Amino acid sequence: MSLAQIISSRLSGSRTIVAVLVVIAAGSPRSGLGQQPAIPPALVYSHAFTTEDGLSQNNVSCVIKDKDGFVWVGTGDGLNRFDGYSFIKFNHSDKDSASISNDVIRSLLLDSKGRLWIGTYNGLNLYDDETETFKNFLTNDSKENTISQNTILCLLEDERHQLWVGTYYGLNKIDLQTLEITKYFHHLDGTGLADNAVNALLEDRNGKIWACTAKGINILSPNGVEKTIPQRQTPDGLTSALTVGIVQDSTGAIFIGTNGGGVLRLEDEHDETFEYFTHNQKKYSLGNDIIATLGIDRQGTLLVGTDGAGLYRHLGGDKFNIILARESRILDNAGIQKIFIDEQNNYWVGLFGAGLLFISGDQPRFEHYRFFNASMERIGKNSVLSLAEDHDQKIWIGTDGAGLYKFDPETKAFTTYLHDPASAKSLSTNVVKSLLVDDKNNLYIGTYAGGLNYLDTKTNTFTHYLHNPKDTTSISTNHVWSLLQDHKKRIFVGQLGGLNEFLPATKTFKALTIPGGNPITTNTASVFCMREDRNGYVWMGTRLAGIHRYDPQTGAFRSFLSSIKDPSSLPTNEILEFELDAQGKLLIGTDNKGMIRFDPETFTAVDMIPEFLEKNIPSILEDNAGKIWFTSFDGLHKFDPATGKIYNFTIADGLQGVQYNEGARLKSSTGEYYFGGTNGLNVFRPEKVIDDQSKPSVVFTRLALFHDAVRINDPSGILTKSISKSRTITLQPNQNVFSIEFACLEYRFPKKNKYRYYLDGFDHDWNTIQESRTATYTNLPPGDYTLRVSAANGDGYWNDQAASIQIIVIPKWHQRAVIRIGFASFILLSILAIIHIRTRFLLTQKRKLEHLVKLRTQLIEAQKKRSRTRTKNWSMPMRK
Repeated sequence: MSLAQIISSRLSGSRTIVAVLVVIAAGSPRSGLGQQPAIPPALVYSHAFTTEDGLSQNNVSCVIKDKDGFVWVGTGDGLNRFDGYSFIKFNHSDKDSASISNDVIRSLLLDSKGRLWIGTYNGLNLYDDETETFKNFLTNDSKENTISQNTILCLLEDERHQLWVGTYYGLNKIDLQTLEITKYFHHLDGTGLADNAVNALLEDRNGKIWACTAKGINILSPNGVEKTIPQRQTPDGLTSALTVGIVQDSTGAIFIGTNGGGVLRLEDEHDETFEYFTHNQKKYSLGNDIIATLGIDRQGTLLVGTDGAGLYRHLGGDKFNIILARESRILDNAGIQKIFIDEQNNYWVGLFGAGLLFISGDQPRFEHYRFFNASMERIGKNSVLSLAEDHDQKIWIGTDGAGLYKFDPETKAFTTYLHDPASAKSLSTNVVKSLLVDDKNNLYIGTYAGGLNYLDTKTNTFTHYLHNPKDTTSISTNHVWSLLQDHKKRIFVGQLGGLNEFLPATKTFKALTIPGGNPITTNTASVFCMREDRNGYVWMGTRLAGIHRYDPQTGAFRSFLSSIKDPSSLPTNEILEFELDAQGKLLIGTDNKGMIRFDPETFTAVDMIPEFLEKNIPSILEDNAGKIWFTSFDGLHKFDPATGKIYNFTIADGLQGVQYNEGARLKSSTGEYYFGGTNGLNVFRPEKVIDDQSKPSVVFTRLALFHDAVRINDPSGILTKSISKSRTITLQPNQNVFSIEFACLEYRFPKKNKYRYYLDGFDHDWNTIQESRTATYTNLPPGDYTLRVSAANGDGYWNDQAASIQIIVIPKWHQRAVIRIGFASFILLSILAIIHIRTRFLLTQKRKLEHLVKLRTQLIEAQKKRSRTRTKNWSMPMRK
């Protein structure tokens, strides 16, 4: 049962008292005390990707990163492209001549033009990143200019931009400009290659090509084979072991990995005397002689991957330091097949049967000691419960079930103290909950169920103080949760349900009872933490009974409890942690109300970070700059009171995990900060924890139409090349529901990255997201838009140079401008025609009317004329 489980059951159940006599014992290296080699700090961050994450197969043979930042992974079942979140698989298809020629991938190479070459069990391939297709290079007996054989074992580009291709039958040199091929073979007369199967290639500092075969090494110049290093069965010769890799380090030394013969070393290009590094009983030897792969990191250091013994780093001379044991939880007993080191010094490790392992190459912000030494790893318990520093600047560490350790920060060595049931001279229990270094540089050790232990650090003598119900001067309980020595050298012992002052002179305990009318404090509460303030008062935090101030001079207590009736009281009675800040105020970590700042003079409490969602605060430290470092069930955090900003750190920064233990923190005299959690110990210096100001770039990775992925040249007709290479996409009227996926190719801890996108011409502001990495639009009106996507790294630094892609949505036929203009023109012309016809009609009518009026007028005039004529004719006889 873990201590956390014990606490839970302890607080909920009744208290039992164990009667044990006081035992005085002498400790020695034979009674559970011993110094063992330390395990180096854990690698910053690692993660394995398997078929469960979308990888096509868990047998990974090769890895490389391309010019855009995508990681390519070769397996026994196809080629995979990885963007930090998901894999896209490429497999052979008999129906597609542009597919990869075979699914068994043996080697990968990125040439000087940024092109990806793939060697398979059946042919050489060149990848076209625009069309996502492959050009196959296969042997053809009817053609001269073809490769010598289809099973590709290794690839190399030299400084003259020639591609060297090692196969099971011959070596090929391909001119990357003309694709002309020159072939090299082994000849029966002993000339040419030492053997036709070329397993590994190297270009040395002088531009010479080293071709490794099972029967020797050939060195080639532009004129052909210049020199052969044959097999020689001598102590310093090249043995018959199969060569699997060859590299040259920053000093010019050449290392050769073999399958069964360990690692061979030549001083330089001219040396022919081999130095052998093989498995032996020495401390810093390789774990076995079966070498699977070699690599050179960005510092020029040799890395050795073995088949069955883990990953090693060359320390110089004949020393190799294991950095990943096969039995470690990271490798999980998998064999190593390939190591690739990218430009950020990240390790990409291809595993046999366990997928792809990523190991961050960043300098850790926080050192992580997961297991302190081999014995701790064997025990399998590494939860750190307590910390203290002695006068010699050594760090004492108490654990939950793995005993007590003394850490030397200079040598990184750990001394182990373990409980031995067969020996009364060992530590009383392996669960160490509290530690105190007294004024004499001796150590008090508070345990669960083992009482109080006292260690004389000069003589390594242990004294055990256990509860005796018949002795009122014995310790009240055997569960010691907190320890404090005040400025008067008085020692206070806080327990689960008990509180004592220890009197070293008489080796007796004085019981202290916290009084009060509250039922919780009628009996002494569980004291989780204690601090002495500037006035000499001792402040005690309890698990369920609030805060209490003790005056050692008068023996008086004053209690501060949470009360619903008093708004100015403490917000909770569940206290986990105390820290005294530079102003003399108490920084209080609570179990359910966050971090409280309590003024010991005015007795007022303030919630320091009300916006912080996680309310369980188990440990707190203030640094010299006034920043507050604290832990929660969500990791480690830094709070800047001046700005109110909270910085959050995760396992990607080197944290031991997200859960830390209450009170397991220490600010050392040399400026290192220690925080203990359920998965080991973190060590750091606050001034060295600086922001990562790198700004990640974004690439578009996928286009979907109505949630279905769009392929290049598929029936949708949208993509003619990869979405990552497209600058514009055009959507038909019935294609206006779409999604575009994106990623910033930052692999250290992708979940910390944030994204925002903005569709220019549609959105009014940026849309900030973190999990989905997808911009989706439905029923987008016809128009010309630009999608802009920006990313921020884990520290919140945004890249203002957003990635962009133009999106054109074509309108329906009746929405198109030409149609609208034509229709408008038709209407206008129709109106004009009607007006014209109407006008002509009116004019015609007017003319007709005018004509009728004229005729009528003429008729009237004619009638008038006739009338006058008659009148005249009638009047003339009358005058006669």
